[in-house]
Amino acid sequence: MAMSVRLVYMNEEPAQFGKVCNILHRTGDATIQRLVADARARFKAVVQGNYIQFGLHGPYEGQVVGPQEVLEAWLYGIAFHQDNDRQWLVDELNKYQGGAAFPFAVNMITLQLAGVTMDLDDVVADFLGEPRIARIGPTPSGSAA
Repeated sequence: MAMSVRLVYMNEEPAQFGKVCNILHRTGDATIQRLVADARARFKAVVQGNYIQFGLHGPYEGQVVGPQEVLEAWLYGIAFHQDNDRQWLVDELNKYQGGAAFPFAVNMITLQLAGVTMDLDDVVADFLGEPRIARIGPTPSGSAA
C-alpha cells in the first residue's frame, strides 16, 4: 500500500495530491473548493501531525521525528533511493520494538493518507459526474465485504 500511496505523496508524480487539489480548486465551484480545502487540511494533518512520534536516542537524544520524517525515511532510505543522508534515521527507527515499530508506523501513516486520497477521489468523481469507487464496508451479515 505504501508503494501505491507514494504516487500521491511524492512531488514529481503526476497524480501528486497537491497537484490534483490545485486543478480542482482552479476549476471547481465554491463547494468543490471547500471540499478541496478540507482534504488538503486533512492530508497536512496526517503528514505533519503528532500522532506518531519517535523520541530518538543516543547521539540524536532530544530529537523527535513525526509522520513526515518517518514516511520519508522509509521512502527515500529503504523503498527507493537508499539515500545515505537518510540512513541514520532508518537505522535509528529500526531499533524500536525490535524493528517492528518502524513498518507499523509507515503502514499507519499510509493508511491514513490512502483514506484522505480516496475522499479526494470522491470529489474528483463528483466533479466529473462519474461514479465513486466503492468502499470496503460491512455486508448485511455484518462481516466485511
